[in-house]
Amino acid sequence: MSRLSELIQHAKQSQKQKEEEVEKIIEEKLNKLESNFNARLKQSFGKIDSDLQEQGEKVNQRLLRLYKIPMLCIGGIGVLLVLGVVYLAYLANGYWDEMNEWKQSAEIYKANSQNILLNKCTMDDKTTRICVQVDPQYKDQEWGNNLKVLTIRAD
Repeated sequence: MSRLSELIQHAKQSQKQKEEEVEKIIEEKLNKLESNFNARLKQSFGKIDSDLQEQGEKVNQRLLRLYKIPMLCIGGIGVLLVLGVVYLAYLANGYWDEMNEWKQSAEIYKANSQNILLNKCTMDDKTTRICVQVDPQYKDQEWGNNLKVLTIRAD
């Protein structure tokens, strides 16, 4: 019986060793499978990430292309508006200066005219031009420097 018990013991030990070896092999293969799975998973996630970035760049390019022309048009209109405002300001400044010049001329005329009136006269060819109307009391007098009366001819 001792021989049988030794054989049973030896069989149990060898079975236990085989089980441990099989368990080790299975564990190694599972670890290898897990590392391969993780590597493939990382590779797949990397590919998905790069594909998403590529698609995002394509979408950005399409959006940029889609909005480029309207934005350029709006920018062009804005530039034209600014140029128009600057031009109108330039014209207004010119008109303002001209108006001030006329005002000064009118003040000088008023101070120095002494009964001389400016009118629009219609000529024989239906055109109009500015003419001077003179008070009849100055009718036959002469005019000289500094608006002094020299001669006025009556026609």
